[in-house]
Amino acid sequence: MSITSLAMRSVALLLVALAAVACASQPGKPAAGRVIELTMREFTFSPRTITVRPGETVTLKFTNVGALEHEFMAGRAPVPGRGYSEDWLKRAVPALASHTHAGEEHLGEGVRVSADWGHQVTLVVPEEKGTYEFGCFITGHYEAGMKGSIVVR
Repeated sequence: MSITSLAMRSVALLLVALAAVACASQPGKPAAGRVIELTMREFTFSPRTITVRPGETVTLKFTNVGALEHEFMAGRAPVPGRGYSEDWLKRAVPALASHTHAGEEHLGEGVRVSADWGHQVTLVVPEEKGTYEFGCFITGHYEAGMKGSIVVR
């Protein structure tokens, strides 16, 4: 093989390698994964149970078909009207911000979805296996039964 053909082959391999690096996901951002659709309405989530694997990247796609605003919070040790003392969602989405709404100060992180609207959040499932609860802590919603389960196995 001539020096010219070796040089051309090396350049071609370098270009392929650079293209592969450019197409790879950016560091610090979760890779695309499975999409789980959650429908919100007065006063329920559908489905009521979702199952995920530790370390899995999941996009939760929320659609609020109700007439009222709803939210999604997840964890353990619920405090009605406030959220979860043990916040699972914050561990799954560290960049999610704490929120307050109309004077309600919530424990932990949550995703608010206006009536007749949608939203999505991508998370990486924490490594701890077990069952966690999710719920809507807008005043009266949790108490009316707006909650479900996340099973990590």
